[in-house]
Amino acid sequence: MSLRMLLMAGCLALFGASSAAEAATGWTTRDLNLRTGPGTGYAKIMAMPAGARVDVVRCTNWCELYYAGYHGWASARYISLGGYRPAPPPVVMPPMPPSIYWQFGRRPWWDDRYDTWHDGHRWWYDGRWHDRPRVGFYFEFGR
Repeated sequence: MSLRMLLMAGCLALFGASSAAEAATGWTTRDLNLRTGPGTGYAKIMAMPAGARVDVVRCTNWCELYYAGYHGWASARYISLGGYRPAPPPVVMPPMPPSIYWQFGRRPWWDDRYDTWHDGHRWWYDGRWHDRPRVGFYFEFGR
């Protein structure tokens, strides 16, 4: 009976050790080549995009990692283990006024003071032209 318990304990220790050796999660900080070995002299397996999730096995100057089912090496300089920080969202401008308006030679421009399109005479906001800018723009914080 004690031999059986000893074998079971050995199996549990063996499987426990393999789960502890699992890879850490990392992310690429820029477009990066996955290579067959630790150096630029090794063949390129594939290109990984910026922000790609990778499973890192170990790192020195080069990281051994897994990506999309492939095993390879990538420069440790461009692998982030501390957590992924996505790029800031792009700045989205409101849609331009209808294109028929500037067929007559007056193209509107963005007026930062009033957060509107302005053609020199009228202001475009809320989907239509207005005779005056947003009067309470700087005072209506809930807008």
